[in-house]
Amino acid sequence: MCSACEFRAATVAVQDRFAHQDRTDQVAARFLAAHGLTLRRDGAQVLVVTPQGNTASALDLDGLWAAAERLTGRRIDPILADARA
Repeated sequence: MCSACEFRAATVAVQDRFAHQDRTDQVAARFLAAHGLTLRRDGAQVLVVTPQGNTASALDLDGLWAAAERLTGRRIDPILADARA
């Protein structure tokens, strides 16, 4: 593969990763909104924010749900919520 093609392939891979990240953020934000929380992206991490302004950060989805649970004080299971929908 020539260097021009390698650059193009790398660019497409990065664009795909960001598109996936954006879609994941949109779905997670909608789910968190049902619990009174908002999601903000700050580089590689996401911030979960309460209406009072309390925040918790996470680097992945497991950390995101754990942060939401810490902030709300209740169990949050996106799979069970999805099954009820």
